[in-house]
Amino acid sequence: AMATIEFRQLTGDGEWTEWATVGMAGTLPFDRFSHEVEFLDGDDNRIQFRGWDVAGNGPGPSDEFVLVVDTTGPEFGEIAPGPEEKQAGPDVTVTVSLWDIIVGLDPTTIEYRFATDGDLPEEWSPVPGLMGDDGIHGVQVSITFAPGKDNAVQFRASDLLGNMAESGVATFWVNRAPVAAIRNPVSTEIYVENDPVTLNANGTSDADGDDLNYTWSMEGTDVPVGYGKVLTTTLVPGVYNITLVVRDDMDAEDTSSVRVTVEEYVPPTTSIAGSSWWLLLILLAVIVVAVVVFYKRNQNRQWDEWEEV
Repeated sequence: AMATIEFRQLTGDGEWTEWATVGMAGTLPFDRFSHEVEFLDGDDNRIQFRGWDVAGNGPGPSDEFVLVVDTTGPEFGEIAPGPEEKQAGPDVTVTVSLWDIIVGLDPTTIEYRFATDGDLPEEWSPVPGLMGDDGIHGVQVSITFAPGKDNAVQFRASDLLGNMAESGVATFWVNRAPVAAIRNPVSTEIYVENDPVTLNANGTSDADGDDLNYTWSMEGTDVPVGYGKVLTTTLVPGVYNITLVVRDDMDAEDTSSVRVTVEEYVPPTTSIAGSSWWLLLILLAVIVVAVVVFYKRNQNRQWDEWEEV
């Protein structure tokens, strides 16, 4: 004989559904039946049954049964530090919080992977340990990244039912040192004492666009020549190794040097001996001209007739 069996369900903060009939199979006095019912993830799903026997006695309601449904993996908080927080060095401590409020987190399944070129590998590595209680866990991993903005990390974990979830991919910015370059002076030029020497660092660059500090110094002295991207100075005779030190806002630095030769100033002089030779040549020319003129004048003169005295 077949009895009549009905059910109703409630999910979350909703209301009980209307009673609906389910299929049933079996023989008296015990019958088993099955019916597919859809619930939402969570621990507040309920179902209740009622039935009549073949004689029409009923309905006899059952207790309310609570069902816990979990089809999703753990949830992840924000990964820190954030992508806009520039890191001074490549060694970065990365943290993230994660939890599973329904069935709980399986801490043995927490893994991470990272890349320094933006291309995450297929392989995952286990995290070294957890922080926190059974509700919200914290993960902390020390990773050595590369300078630049192509660093990335991702986490994954499973709950106690085996549902796995992955965090979002977080990127990290590691400071890049500036590149120092001296445009002037150049080692092939020779300078003269008291002449202005321009120290020019316009070829310097910084991939992060940081504000830079410029310090010029010379070998053998503790006092800097000066500060700034471009400045002018004078040097006494000698050979100098001039060094440029460029620092960014996180004290990362780079240096460049140039060898400069400064010669002694020699004022122009007038050669007395040379001037005398010119004077002698001019005087000789004057004498020659005078002799020629005298000769020509006397050549054209004629003697008078002889006279008796």
